[in-house]
Amino acid sequence: GKLGALLPHKFHATTISFLGGALIALLISSVLHLSANGVGATSGLEIKDLSSAFQKVSWWHLSGGLLGICFVFTAMSVAPIIGVTSMSLGFIIGQITMGTLIDHFGLFSMPIYPLGLRKTLGIAFFLVGLYLTASK
Repeated sequence: GKLGALLPHKFHATTISFLGGALIALLISSVLHLSANGVGATSGLEIKDLSSAFQKVSWWHLSGGLLGICFVFTAMSVAPIIGVTSMSLGFIIGQITMGTLIDHFGLFSMPIYPLGLRKTLGIAFFLVGLYLTASK
């Protein structure tokens, strides 16, 4: 995108994007006085609150940020090659496929929803759509 074109490398754009998002999330957290019970139940976010919160966080809790960085960097790298439509459809197919596996096997303590013919055909139609949108 335009931010990536202004900077020496696409990863710099990813860094600025995530840093901006983190700062905005921090600002919203402190302004809205968020708590476990909703909005308005505390006097605001303080540094000591963050410090005690980070002491309770396991390393894998931060994987969402890492995966987000991978997603943004991949999107910036792949979109110019295959187009935004194909890239978006590829990401959606990945999400639906992973969701189907989680449902089928009951991963992450989720209820089991077995994979059947209809779900398999639905994913197959997405794959056909990806093929059609990526074809020149």
